[in-house]
Amino acid sequence: MLYNRQGRQNNKMNIGDTKTMLELRAKIKGKKPNFLRQDFQIKKLKKTWRKAKGIHSKMRRKMAGHILMPNPGFGSPRIVKGMNSDGLREIIVYNAKDLENVKDGYCAVISRNVGMRKRIMIASKAKGLGMKIANISEIDGFLSNAENEMKKRREKKKGRSEKKPAARDVEKKEAEEKKQTKENEKEMKKKVLEKKA
Repeated sequence: MLYNRQGRQNNKMNIGDTKTMLELRAKIKGKKPNFLRQDFQIKKLKKTWRKAKGIHSKMRRKMAGHILMPNPGFGSPRIVKGMNSDGLREIIVYNAKDLENVKDGYCAVISRNVGMRKRIMIASKAKGLGMKIANISEIDGFLSNAENEMKKRREKKKGRSEKKPAARDVEKKEAEEKKQTKENEKEMKKKVLEKKA
């Protein structure tokens, strides 16, 4: 079957053949250059893309030997737009309950600001459901490593609490020591007064 760059065949969308479209996308993206702004070599200008707007700009006029500008030809086929390399669309997950929203043809992606405890909960639930998580390659390996890391953190926290006494305890000890010194001073004064009398 022949496809154009938009993934069309005989003016109809072919939904079933995503594998060939993913291969085509990889080929297109392999040829795609890094789009740099005009005069990017000048230090004060950043390399991030800005459209060339000058009247005499050779880049804007697409003259040979000048930097290429973005155009629709570098885009991926319509069928596979928004898909990852496995041909699945991604849904961001923030907690274990969000895994219920992940359907067939989709995969979960754990958000980057989710902590380790929730990550473990999400991964274990996904393992039970037989679901795939895009940003975890092996769920079993991740779970074992994460649990070991959590144990180390707990031990480290216990060690800190044992070493350092709480600030309140330190203050109480200091107050007791002051009281004892005052009492000792009073007793000494009494003894001195008794001796004089």
